[in-house]
Amino acid sequence: MFSKIKSFMTTFITGRKFCISVLAVLSATVITFVGISVNAVHVADGDDVHTLYSLATRPVDIRPLSDSVFTNLAKDRIDDSVQKINLNVDSDIPVHVTMGNETVTVFVSRGQTVQDAIDLSGFSLDEHDSVNLSLLSSIVETDYIDILDINYVTEIVEETIPFETKTVYSKKLDSISSKGGEEGLKELTCLTKLVNGVATERDVIKETVLKDAVDQVITVGMKNGTSSSFVECISTIKPASPIRLDVNGVPVRYKKHVTVQATAYTYTGNNCASGVAPQPGCVAVNTNIFPFGTKFYIKSSDGKYIYGYAVAADTGGFLKTRPTNFDLFFETEAQCKAFGRRNIEVYVLY
Repeated sequence: MFSKIKSFMTTFITGRKFCISVLAVLSATVITFVGISVNAVHVADGDDVHTLYSLATRPVDIRPLSDSVFTNLAKDRIDDSVQKINLNVDSDIPVHVTMGNETVTVFVSRGQTVQDAIDLSGFSLDEHDSVNLSLLSSIVETDYIDILDINYVTEIVEETIPFETKTVYSKKLDSISSKGGEEGLKELTCLTKLVNGVATERDVIKETVLKDAVDQVITVGMKNGTSSSFVECISTIKPASPIRLDVNGVPVRYKKHVTVQATAYTYTGNNCASGVAPQPGCVAVNTNIFPFGTKFYIKSSDGKYIYGYAVAADTGGFLKTRPTNFDLFFETEAQCKAFGRRNIEVYVLY
């Protein structure tokens, strides 16, 4: 019995020593592994340096301060068991985010993006909004982000339709009458672009006429003649007093009548040769025949143009080949082309 107990105790003690030996080996292995893998992390925040230990080797995995971004990673092996990692903590950077009349200042870490700053500001972007900086660009210093809040809205507006005025002449009447002259009305469906709440563009996508305009028709009676003030003409120069016209629209009084060929010209950026600014009613002539300041009443021989009261105010190179021609001033190049070259009736007034 005693021998059995002795044998059991010997076996137990031997087994316990074996377990302790195994545990010792495992502990030494773990300690050695940790010693080899541990990193001494030196975190520089301005003038303050903090040291911590970590098994991680990448700055992104260490992050002792959750809101900080680590840069300038320098990893140097000190000995066979300990590594040193130097990390700089960047201070928060102020960024001013503006949308419309509201500006919000947020603080971001170096390396965060413009999109991050906008998210922190509380402003939200949609597909139409515009930002002065790329959303993916990194922020490295104090910056200013301007957001254009762009929206498109559909509007329905009403707009008047102007009426046109037409003048007709009648040899059967001796008075002036007018009829019509009513504005129309149309409804416009518009796509309006709003930038920070202000309409900047408006495209008409549909137009509906609600009421047609009624043109004004002025009838000038020529039975007993009329006055130049009632005749629709091209010239914008007004005579000192209205010119009395007969039933054919010809001045009742004039010094001379000639039929000549005329062309047309428009603004060239310079004053007339006489020094006055050009306008319809200024005509270029041969000053040897008609000195500057000579007054005329002009109409085309075919009756399509009533140029009206005119003044000799300019001259030109055309006189070298056509010394008796007139060159009539018009407001636009299109009007000049439409007039072309045609005969005119010139009534020299004084």
